[in-house]
Amino acid sequence: MAQHTRTAQKHTTRQSIVDAAVECLTVSGYSAVRTRQIAKAAGVAQGTVTYHFDSRDALLIEAATQIIDRQLAFSLELLSNTRPGRTQQATRTDRNHTRAADLSTGPRMQPVAATS
Repeated sequence: MAQHTRTAQKHTTRQSIVDAAVECLTVSGYSAVRTRQIAKAAGVAQGTVTYHFDSRDALLIEAATQIIDRQLAFSLELLSNTRPGRTQQATRTDRNHTRAADLSTGPRMQPVAATS
């Protein structure tokens, strides 16, 4: 029981860090955002960020992936409400969004393993 609670807490903490990273990334941009800023926004110690993520890039890749996923979900919701006369355009747009989702999960977006 305690292990389940601890696992849930880890997941919640990790998600709050990613949510803070999304916010910081959208406000400050990739080159300006720092893990210290993300930790403060998430309400955790900077060491907690490094516990959950091997590097700044790994965290920002996770944040960027969530941004893409949210945008894709929003776009697909808009497409589901498309007028019948625009079906061909909607299908083409849907294909493009699917390609974007594939790119966000491809090998180039995967975190690089740390070397010791």
